[in-house]
Amino acid sequence: MPPAQETKDHIIRSAVETLKVHGSEGLTMRKVAARAAISLGNLQYHYKDKTALLAGLAEYYFGECVGMLDEYQHAPRKASREKQLYRFILFLLDHVDHLSDMCRIFREIWALSARDEEIHRQLVEYYQASINKLSAVLMPLVGGAESANNMASLLLPYIEGYSITCPALPQEKKETARMLANLCWGMREDASE
Repeated sequence: MPPAQETKDHIIRSAVETLKVHGSEGLTMRKVAARAAISLGNLQYHYKDKTALLAGLAEYYFGECVGMLDEYQHAPRKASREKQLYRFILFLLDHVDHLSDMCRIFREIWALSARDEEIHRQLVEYYQASINKLSAVLMPLVGGAESANNMASLLLPYIEGYSITCPALPQEKKETARMLANLCWGMREDASE
């Protein structure tokens, strides 16, 4: 990895840690530079301002989220497709906990996307990539592109909202996954056959 990319990665990790400690209001260029143990000028060489830094955080976050789908391994073939669908949805819900610190960043990204065209573009590209990845994982389970796209279009916003609301939901994660799997299973193109 080139030294400049190593520095940028170090800055992003430092920004994530700063965000965890100080929250989005406390995420300043000076605090990130201090946490990264670099000068403010060096930080500004890589990220000219807080908006550029947040765009870098968005890119990092989006990569983490889309990359998470690459980790998924389909259940053994002997499991029914319906059971595999349930396991995949449970996998998605389980990863919400893993990404909880990043959810703070995402809230800031949502707010910024209303004011910043570049961050809005990144957000749209992230959602498009997520839908495509979700559809690709779902297709072997549900048998058709239309069904996979429909399910992905339901699951993506649910997972986004779940990351914020899960502590308040009355159902356990496994029950939520079961309900979503049942709903999605009924959406298949061949469900009426």
